[in-house]
Parts: sequence; structure tokens; C-alpha cells
Amino acid sequence: KLAESMMVGTPVIANVTGDIGAYLSHGVNGYRLTKTFGWDAAIKAVVESSKEDIAQMSKAARATAEESFEASVHAQSLAQLIAEAVTRCSA
Repeated sequence: KLAESMMVGTPVIANVTGDIGAYLSHGVNGYRLTKTFGWDAAIKAVVESSKEDIAQMSKAARATAEESFEASVHAQSLAQLIAEAVTRCSA
């Protein structure tokens, strides 16, 4: 749900599992939960954030999603991959 949340500009609070760390920048587009920064600290950070801070995080979340998850960003490389696969199968 990381990609879906970020696509609509929702900053995310998440554990860093899989490749989430590649997309989630602590304090920029969401919060990373760690042994030293748990749920209590994350909720406190959100509550204490100004509207401007939240708006900035929202913009950053959307920008990350557009750069990383938007289909059009990957369309050319996907088309090339398919073309190469077709060529290999035809040979």
C-alpha cells in the first residue's frame, strides 16, 4: 500500500521491510519506524507537525511516487524488455 498512499500524497509511517527504505525518507515523505523511533514517536511527530510541514511531506510523497511508481516512467524500458523477449522467442 506504500505506492498507493504516496500516489495520493499521503505521507507514510512504516517499518523498513523489503525495498520500502528505497522510497521512504524519514521526515521527508513519511516516517521510518525503528527500534529507537517507534509508533509513539511517529504519532507524536505527526501531531506536533505544522500544517505547512504536513503539506510539504505530502508533496514529497507524491513526488516520490511519480518518480518511482508512475507507469509512464517505466513504459519505455518495459516496451524494450518485451521487444527483446519477443526477439529471443522468435529466434
